[in-house]
Amino acid sequence: MNELQLVIELKRELLSRENYSRAPINYSEGMAEDQKDRYI
Repeated sequence: MNELQLVIELKRELLSRENYSRAPINYSEGMAEDQKDRYI
């Protein structure tokens, strides 16, 4: 049980690091203004 808890904690740490290191993706980049309104 202890080993499983350790694996879970390590996985959470890796995931949180990955989320902070990536730049957010702008899906609406290059869209016309009226398309942005519909897309959102």
